[in-house]
Amino acid sequence: MIIWKGWGILTVLFAVIGLVAGSVIGSIAGALIGGIVGGAVAAVLNHLVAKAVTSTTVVIDPVTQQQILLKKSSSLFFIPMQWFSPIFLIGGIFIGFTAMQTNKNDKQADKDFPGKAVFEKADDLIDSNRGGVASYGNTPNAEKAAASFSASIKKLQAMSFEMEGSTDKYSSKDFLTYCYEGKDGITFMCHVPGMRKYKDAEAKKAIADIGWVCASTAVEGMPNVSANTNLVVGLRGLAIYDSIQEGKVGSENPSLGKDQKVFWKIFEPVKEVVAE
Repeated sequence: MIIWKGWGILTVLFAVIGLVAGSVIGSIAGALIGGIVGGAVAAVLNHLVAKAVTSTTVVIDPVTQQQILLKKSSSLFFIPMQWFSPIFLIGGIFIGFTAMQTNKNDKQADKDFPGKAVFEKADDLIDSNRGGVASYGNTPNAEKAAASFSASIKKLQAMSFEMEGSTDKYSSKDFLTYCYEGKDGITFMCHVPGMRKYKDAEAKKAIADIGWVCASTAVEGMPNVSANTNLVVGLRGLAIYDSIQEGKVGSENPSLGKDQKVFWKIFEPVKEVVAE
């Protein structure tokens, strides 16, 4: 709930304007310059308006004949409006430095892991259902495996869980899946509908186990796949992978983690993402 007095609500608008201006300038001149300009724009606008709406009136108490100062001011969350100007300026500089460092880290990651861009392109495919397509792969065999995995995990999840809201909200959702067939093994990435519903450790472990079983079954019959083939299975919600398992096909004790760098190392830059 936003609490303001007078024209204090405009401070929120100035913050938004600063963010937009900083984003536009940042895309042209760099993150640091964008942060500084965005913070300065918000600070100047806020200062000018705060100064214009703040006034002090002197009145005389008719009883005591003493002067009384009546100050008209604006605030947001009980903070005087004018105080936000330096906050915006400092905040813009901080955001600029943070964004600059993030961009630097991303560029270094792209250099160290050439497959990162390929992974991200594949991962984007399972963000949402596109034209009713629920499975993707970088080869025809991988596409078939993805389709098998998607159908199997959806069926087993429905049989194993009865989550609040699943009947009317998630039961009809597809388990969007991408399968990558690489020289070092097979990788499955799956967008699990309502992943946030798996709150306790037991539920998370159960859905991860289901995913591993479905992947092991989906790769059966694929050329060059044997008990020594590496298998990776990642399950994610809207954006974050809650479970990334690694092991050999058929292994009963795959390792479990959450670091997406696993995918960056697996995907090869020479491979192209195939989607129909």
